[in-house]
Amino acid sequence: MKTGKVYAVTGDGADETETEIGDYDQFSQYMLVVSSTNVKFYTEDLSTLRATHTTNIPTDDLTLKVSIKNQTADNRILKCDGISLMRLRVK
Repeated sequence: MKTGKVYAVTGDGADETETEIGDYDQFSQYMLVVSSTNVKFYTEDLSTLRATHTTNIPTDDLTLKVSIKNQTADNRILKCDGISLMRLRVK
């Protein structure tokens, strides 16, 4: 099993904020909670907060990107079982 680094990235079209949030392992789950003032990145059990970005928050459409970069001669495989979006309701 190959491993690598996982990064949380936010960008507003001009600049980006990037934070390393852990090592990629065989099976991982991630959750993003986006508000007008911050983006929170959760991993593992979806309750472990790994990063909070308060700069370079997108003000337009939210774009989710899953990518892999191969910096060696080895083959790399990235599988994404699914992405779901939900709106949190505030009373």
